[in-house]
Amino acid sequence: MRQLRVHPALLALLIVAAVELIAWSIAVPALQEGDEDSHFSYAQAIAERREIPWQRSGGSLDGPVSREQQVASLWAGLQPLLANVAARPLWTKPDERVWRAHDAALGRDARSSIAPTSAFANPPAAYIYDAAVYAAVGGSFFDRLFAMRWANLPLLLVMLAATWVLARDLFGDRQSAVVLATAVVALQPLLTSVAGGVTPDILLCALFAVGLALSVRIVCRGPTTGRLVALALVSLLAPLTHGRGLALLVLAGLAVLLSWPLVRRIPRPALAAGVGLAALIVAALVLRYAERGGPTLSDTRAF
Repeated sequence: MRQLRVHPALLALLIVAAVELIAWSIAVPALQEGDEDSHFSYAQAIAERREIPWQRSGGSLDGPVSREQQVASLWAGLQPLLANVAARPLWTKPDERVWRAHDAALGRDARSSIAPTSAFANPPAAYIYDAAVYAAVGGSFFDRLFAMRWANLPLLLVMLAATWVLARDLFGDRQSAVVLATAVVALQPLLTSVAGGVTPDILLCALFAVGLALSVRIVCRGPTTGRLVALALVSLLAPLTHGRGLALLVLAGLAVLLSWPLVRRIPRPALAAGVGLAALIVAALVLRYAERGGPTLSDTRAF
């Protein structure tokens, strides 16, 4: 068996990214990440109702969340934080006792009575993952929310490892280029800040990173049963995470096509031109469908 080895530079980047995610998750108060209240509601509905509330069109962005979340927003001082950088949450011991008293007085349906929000239009894969963390951790509202935030850490690390593998296949022995490519991802502030909240985006990013790495390896080294099965699973899971994941199916299809012996005989300039044009057209159609439904030429002119 091969001995598992992690390059020191990759290990350092993994540690740095982990520290960044944890720092963002602690520094940003609860429910202050983008649409975090809506994403939390989706996972809470799955965990509490034992059903998946996926629907074609979600409710309003500010739709009624669970009574438990409303109490936390009000009595932990989270509502005044929205768009107000000068505000601070309530975090003293007396403040915590007041919130706990109101939380303890909630009824049995305080966690399950949730109206549809905008997130309910998203596919359920990431929310099922979050719901499993929610159910496993239990505890208070804040216990569950911060556990769901920290559950993004393994997804971020998988993303970085896949980026390293992708760069190794592209740059070979040019170790500095491999380190730089991975560092661009690990040190991206927006990525690690988003990863510090409850969101499906990090699972989607991880799936794309793994899908790209598998696609390049299939093109460069040829298809094997394991690589094809892994790419198929990742490509199917991506659109079940978010509508934008449909684009990964296009990339996977191109990778399989380019790995065929007959296609490899086509002159490279002609092959590159044809693949590039086809990819642009298909990407525009997929993007349009993922965002608004059936594609039309007039609505994809800005692509």
